[in-house]
Order: sequence, then structure tokens, then C-alpha cells
Amino acid sequence: MAARVKTQPGYSGSVRLLLADRFAPITKEIGFLECGRERAVSVFVGWQNSIVLPATGRTAVARDILGGLETALAELLPLTTPRPIRYLFVPTQNGWTAYFNNFRRGTDNSSTRYMARSLGCRGLRVVATPHTMRKQGAEHRGRWGATILEIYAPREIEIHNVLRSLYAANDGGRWVFGANGEVQPFEDIAAYAQPRVRDRFTPEMLRDYCEALGARPFDDSFYMPDGSATLVEEIGRMPSRHTTYTLADEQAKF
Repeated sequence: MAARVKTQPGYSGSVRLLLADRFAPITKEIGFLECGRERAVSVFVGWQNSIVLPATGRTAVARDILGGLETALAELLPLTTPRPIRYLFVPTQNGWTAYFNNFRRGTDNSSTRYMARSLGCRGLRVVATPHTMRKQGAEHRGRWGATILEIYAPREIEIHNVLRSLYAANDGGRWVFGANGEVQPFEDIAAYAQPRVRDRFTPEMLRDYCEALGARPFDDSFYMPDGSATLVEEIGRMPSRHTTYTLADEQAKF
């Protein structure tokens, strides 16, 4: 059975999270596209301006951000609902482009799945959230734990283009596990029979699987090898329900 590791700030299991989790919830979920940043940005902006935004009175525009990853992620702030309005595309050392946005509850990766199909490349959805939820009086404070990997194919597979989906997540107090789609050669299939559900797909396994795919999502040095990233931002009239939140607002709930 996998060792039971007490979660420490900035870690999920024994895995140190990206930038020690300082930008959570933005970085609790990361998207990856196996293509260059310029191509990903071009297709994304074209998609937004031709299909998504025409009826809203807004336009998506792109600009480059220079500096380190923290500088780039800070450009996403503040967080917003009911949908994100800023999107960050970050080149990496191995040819993947990382994707983040400023949705209040953390990066929404529905765009990554669509973009993988549109670009004709593989995509990833990577989720690592420490389980810190505790009951304090009548309330619960913290985060429900989750370890998730989705691999998106460059083509339709049945209804969607999800090639493989793996997860061990706390669904409001109960841990659940799932493994769907095409088994990959690097998987530790035996682990999926562990007695404790959360041990069937651990943050350590997630890290190793991503490395087998050529991505290192939790390694700060993996990102921005040339010191630049691209921010796409919607400009124009905001919807009436548009609300902003500081990073501190959301982290106070952790």
C-alpha cells in the first residue's frame, strides 16, 4: 500500500506543486497542448473572435509577457466569474504549451479538449489538489482532494476526444476512482486495485505519468525557457453578472 503522507503547504502527497501552490486555485488545474505557443494562440484567438465572442461585444486580443512564470500568472488576476476573460499560454522545454485561465475556481480546461481536436495534437488536463478539507464547527474549510489526468486525442473518439481518463477524487466526503479509455503503456495497472481508494491514483503517479508523456507540470523550471508567454484577454463590454475576486479572497477559503 502507498505510504500515507501528511499534506504540507505547497504539496500534494509528497509532490511539490507548481510554485509551491502560491497561485492556487489558478494552478490547481493545468492544461497542455502538444504544439507551439504561437500556433495555439493563433487558433484560440481565431476561435474566440469568430465563434465565442461575436454576440458579446467583446474581442480577444493577445500580447506577450516577459519575465518569469510568476510574473506571467499574475497577469491573469483578478479571478472572475461567471467565466474566465484572461487566458495564458506558456511555452515549455519539451514542446508542450501550458494553458491557464482566470476562472474563479481554477483553470477551466474545456478549451484544452476543444483545442486539441482543432489543432490536431494531443492535449492534457492535469489536476493535483491537496485534500485539506476539515470541519470547523458547522462549516467545512479547505479543499477537496483530487488527482486527475485526462489525455485528449487529436481526433474524435466515439462522442468526445478523451483518449484516457484517470482520477482519484474526494467527492464531497467520499473518495472515488475511475479509469476509462485506452490504457497507456506507462501505467501502473496494479495500483488501481489498492484497498484505499485515494491510493489508486496518487500525485506521485500523476507526476510520473506526465513525465512519460514529456510534460513536467510541477517543475517550475519546465516553463518559459525563452522568458516569455502570451496573454489573451477579452476587451469590451463585460456581462452584467461579471464579478472579480482577488487571489487572497479565494485562498482564504483553503
